Order: sequence, then structure tokens, then C-alpha cells
Amino acid sequence: MPIVNDDYRYVCFSGTMLTIVLLMRALDPLKHEVDTEKYLEKLSEIDHYRKEYYRDLGKQYSVAFYMEINRQRKVDCSCYLCNFFNRKKV
Repeated sequence: MPIVNDDYRYVCFSGTMLTIVLLMRALDPLKHEVDTEKYLEKLSEIDHYRKEYYRDLGKQYSVAFYMEINRQRKVDCSCYLCNFFNRKKV
């Protein structure tokens, strides 16, 4: 029987882990935000071929998370961009 290390097991189940992440995001992204980050970090550690994909997905989820928080607080973020682009040069 061949010896199988832990990383190989995780790589075999990386599709399952990604499915779990996608399901957590679909069900309740705010509730599962910390778990999603943990899973994506673990996926980027064990699956070296898709490491950048998992990091990009985590960044996308972080932006979506903060936009959702601001939407619930009814904060208008566009005013910050308007002030940034319309400020006068001194």
C-alpha cells in the first residue's frame, strides 16, 4: 500500500473544499466569512497549481463582504470617490 501524505489527501479533496466554500457563500456570505477565508487559505497552501485563483477568489469575496456591510449600514461610498477625483489641486 503506497504512503499518502496529508497534502495529497487535501489535493484530492480540494474540489470538495471549493464546493463547500461556494455553498457557504451562496447560503449566507456574512455568517460564513471567516470560515470562507480559512478554507481559501488552506486551498491556496495545498493546491499550488490554483493558488492564485484561490487568492483572487478570496479578494473578490472580501470586497463583496465589505460592500454588503456598507449596503446594510446604508453608507454611500460613491461620495469618497467623488471627493477623491474632484478635489482641487493646490
